Amino acid sequence: MFFASEDCTGCGLCAESCPVKTIKMVGNNKPRPYWTFTCESCMRCMGYCPNKAVEVSHSFAIILYFLTTLPVSVYILNGLSELMPTGPYFFVVNALLNYSYILFALFIAYLVLFWLIQISLLNKLCTYTTLTHIYRRYHEPDTKLGDMLKNQG
Repeated sequence: MFFASEDCTGCGLCAESCPVKTIKMVGNNKPRPYWTFTCESCMRCMGYCPNKAVEVSHSFAIILYFLTTLPVSVYILNGLSELMPTGPYFFVVNALLNYSYILFALFIAYLVLFWLIQISLLNKLCTYTTLTHIYRRYHEPDTKLGDMLKNQG
């Protein structure tokens, strides 16, 4: 649920400092960071961004919560109840459907967020509704990014 606010200059420092290389810079004219599914939320990108442009969309998190808690498997299995007998494997099928739906919903929702956040009005809305203005991930004042990258390899 990370995104870059309009303060992002596309410098790529967030992608460079990511310990698991999960941030990709996307775009030709003005590249913007895209956090892939393997992000561990260490928030190093937030701590070392020179423009404090890395934000977390809490409003999007609330929408995503409601999307992922929809009982989709219940709707699917009720529709298939005539075709498929309910037996000892019902629980397994239900769990697999739920898990697949949640992964699919997270993937699609984050792609949609990445593209919608490029619209200036929506970017400002997400920026003003985030709580990262109250708290941010800080780093020890004497620790420079070069020290972190040196110890990584």
